[in-house]
Amino acid sequence: YAYGMDVQSDTTGRMRWAHSGAFTSGAATRILMIPELKVGLVVLTNGWPVGVPEALGQSFADIIEYGSVQKDWLAELQPVFAGFTTPTYEVNGTKKPKNPTPAKALSRYVGTYANDYVGQIVVSEKSGKLVVNVGPDGKTRLPLKHWNGDVFYYKSIEMPKGFYSGVTFSDLAGGPAGAVSLDEVSSGLGLAPRVVLD
Repeated sequence: YAYGMDVQSDTTGRMRWAHSGAFTSGAATRILMIPELKVGLVVLTNGWPVGVPEALGQSFADIIEYGSVQKDWLAELQPVFAGFTTPTYEVNGTKKPKNPTPAKALSRYVGTYANDYVGQIVVSEKSGKLVVNVGPDGKTRLPLKHWNGDVFYYKSIEMPKGFYSGVTFSDLAGGPAGAVSLDEVSSGLGLAPRVVLD
């Protein structure tokens, strides 16, 4: 993986650069390049990630390299993509406990958090529930529901029912939360410390 591209050799020994994406925005995309053949392909769809652009890209590469499509790539790839379209009803890889640990007083989570990647994350309390505002001018509003202990969740942005994203508060030590983590922002980039103590 280099500069956002998967780099690998195919069965002919040729190098391929490829990337798929846009899975959560009602679009599924694929870019595929075979530098040695000076061939590139971009597939754009307005569908869910079920393997269609990847299958089209692989079929095209087969025709270029072998003269014909070598297998039913859609049948091969659909099980790989099932996790993107099969609801899990999980947060952080776990089902909701039957007897969740109660949340602390909501006022301990309320505040402003920020990091250079996400920007400002404002957590407020509205009618006895937590709400997160994030993004440019805080326009993205995420009503939270309690999951377990200091973990809350919201319906994942632009995903169907059953896909949840966790919001985890940490560093409470008897006072207000010192940090929040938006689990939808991967690789730890969603971890933001409190910047305004209430």
